[in-house]
Amino acid sequence: MAPVFVMLGEGFWLSKLAPSLLSLLAAGMTTWLQLRKPQQLWALYRTCQRRIEDLQAAHSFGFAGFERAADRDRLLARRVAEIVMFSHEQWVPLVPSPENIGALTESRLRRAPDAEDGNA
Repeated sequence: MAPVFVMLGEGFWLSKLAPSLLSLLAAGMTTWLQLRKPQQLWALYRTCQRRIEDLQAAHSFGFAGFERAADRDRLLARRVAEIVMFSHEQWVPLVPSPENIGALTESRLRRAPDAEDGNA
């Protein structure tokens, strides 16, 4: 939409400010998506959910190690706790931290053309 405002907008508000705000919003949303890694987080969540569903079925119908267990509920709780810890250990590195944000900003600044070099 920003190019449309630049091309068709009249005056400061439509031809300058609106495209600038739209570009800023798009850049912010792109950065947020790159930092949050929603696809990886969703894949991890779904994988753990499927593992727990599989354990629940094995517990209910007595297969995959549950057929010989004396205390099936306790075994189920232990295995679910293992999945929970696995997901936590995988999730934490994917969550953005202030260090990640600072490193991303620095790398973008290094790649940006410098006006003093005549590349602006």
